[in-house]
Amino acid sequence: MFFWWALETIVTLLVFYVATGQILIPLWRGTPCFPGFRSKEAELHRKLERARQEEIERELELQYEATQKQETSQEADPAPQSSPASESQPDPKNPAGS
Repeated sequence: MFFWWALETIVTLLVFYVATGQILIPLWRGTPCFPGFRSKEAELHRKLERARQEEIERELELQYEATQKQETSQEADPAPQSSPASESQPDPKNPAGS
């Protein structure tokens, strides 16, 4: 008698697990039912997402490196900028104005 009660309890828990884990939760999340059987599909989706993320990171790194090179080239060779206000005022160190 105990054997049948234990078997009934185990089967009931198993049905409850399958109903919630494989049907109700995926329906609530808006994902396909029985995700346990879709492990290959899910793995491929994860690999695809990882590849996309790595591609985005590579593009951002290239943009960052290009920006760094551009900034260092500007710092190493700054173009002299003269403002019209500084040209009209005499140099205080050189009173002759030459």
